[in-house]
Amino acid sequence: MTANIRAGRLSDLDSLIALEGGFEPGERISPRSWRRFLAQTGKVWVADMRGEIAGAAVILTRKGSRRARLYSLATDPIFRGRGVAKSLIGAIETDLQRRGADLLGLEVRTDNAAAIALYMRLGFQTCGQRAGYYSDGMNAILMEKSLIPHEGLR
Repeated sequence: MTANIRAGRLSDLDSLIALEGGFEPGERISPRSWRRFLAQTGKVWVADMRGEIAGAAVILTRKGSRRARLYSLATDPIFRGRGVAKSLIGAIETDLQRRGADLLGLEVRTDNAAAIALYMRLGFQTCGQRAGYYSDGMNAILMEKSLIPHEGLR
């Protein structure tokens, strides 16, 4: 079954908060921030599987910038391995390209091998590291992906 990728809605708030339940407390998005993100078009994307939120992503952009940031990506453990994250990232990339973005960047914990492998499979490349980036002192790997279509693939 394929997830329906759509914009997040305020009615998704409780599900989005629950989705991050396994995250470290200092790495969870606060309910207030979720509300703020949900009020802005194109910030929160959800993977809806028959009314259940299977995954979600938050994208940050700056006016006048062609670079976007994947601020958060989470998949409900029940739905892992079903292409939820890949579907979310694909829909986000298409939307960002339509809006003129040419680069999508992110940070990922150095100890999150599964996420690093996923991002690499999706075409992201390592471009740096930030020491002590996370609330527990863990370093972050910086990754990015060009959103510019390659010649001959248009």
